[in-house]
Amino acid sequence: MFTKRYVIIGNIELEILNEEVLFTKGAYKKVRRWVKGKHPSMGIIIKGFTGFETVIEQDVIVPTCKFYVI
Repeated sequence: MFTKRYVIIGNIELEILNEEVLFTKGAYKKVRRWVKGKHPSMGIIIKGFTGFETVIEQDVIVPTCKFYVI
């Protein structure tokens, strides 16, 4: 069973269909995401398995480590 993943960009909640990491260096990642629906202001619209999908390339900063304070 798959769980649905969502990302919020601006005020829009988007359902992520797939994500591919293009480049990684330390805390910096460049990712390509396929989201459900037509969103012409965010990326390229394609016809996919689930209907219309939007391909978005984004720069993401991820935490490199976590600190726990006791």
